[in-house]
Amino acid sequence: RVHGRHLAIFCSGPPLFDTILTVTEDDHDEKEAWPGGACPDTTGQGDDWVERLQSRLNSAHSRLRERRADFLMYQILDLAADEYIKVTRAYTTRLSILEDKPHISALGLMPEWLDEVSLAELQLAVVIRRMKGLQRLIRRVGDDPDLRA
Repeated sequence: RVHGRHLAIFCSGPPLFDTILTVTEDDHDEKEAWPGGACPDTTGQGDDWVERLQSRLNSAHSRLRERRADFLMYQILDLAADEYIKVTRAYTTRLSILEDKPHISALGLMPEWLDEVSLAELQLAVVIRRMKGLQRLIRRVGDDPDLRA
């Protein structure tokens, strides 16, 4: 299942970059925007990145604790990108399974197979739209002279 989350990152400005605040919440538009219907994230699984970040912070000799807050922000963006990689791998698997299923009959393409492929196409369009948002953010951070590492 794919769970949409909104993440806001606030990083203190120059000269110190010593404070970062993150806020995450469920995607309230997911029910309308997700083709095939959304499954609410009741397990908190959409925030797995927080556990991975805490693990990195708590490890011995963590560079995250030694660097400025903007470095922590880059780690959070990296974890967000990792979540998209998981989604694209899941779709690769899903489409590979669909490809292997028999989908041609004497009457042509099987409707169930076509429906599943069409649904995957619509869902991937939503994923791509959200990836573009992350790309814009990364580009903007890269263009900001105060945030260049």
